[in-house]
Amino acid sequence: MGLFDELKEKASELGEKVQEGFEAAKDKAEDLVDDVKDRFDGDDAPADTVGDGAQSAADSVGEGVQGVADAADSPAVQEAANTVDDAAHNAADGVGDAADAVQDKADEFRSDNG
Repeated sequence: MGLFDELKEKASELGEKVQEGFEAAKDKAEDLVDDVKDRFDGDDAPADTVGDGAQSAADSVGEGVQGVADAADSPAVQEAANTVDDAAHNAADGVGDAADAVQDKADEFRSDNG
């Protein structure tokens, strides 16, 4: 297998890892909606759980792309892996922020109506 084929295969694997990470973040966001509906008192707020799950997914993506970059042993692939890792963590931060905003609105609604 040539270098181009190897890079193409690694890029495909990288794309799959990114997709898995974003799917996990989406699942966690959906869980937040369910948790807000069924909210009960506890130590860990539903938004925290979503934010933690999104960060965990981003960490998994980062580890996956780093593995691809290490296998390719190419500065360009390493730079691309770093970009994907940063994007995954930025997306996770966004999911966490959105979860916090939803929870804040739900808390506000509950205090106004309850």
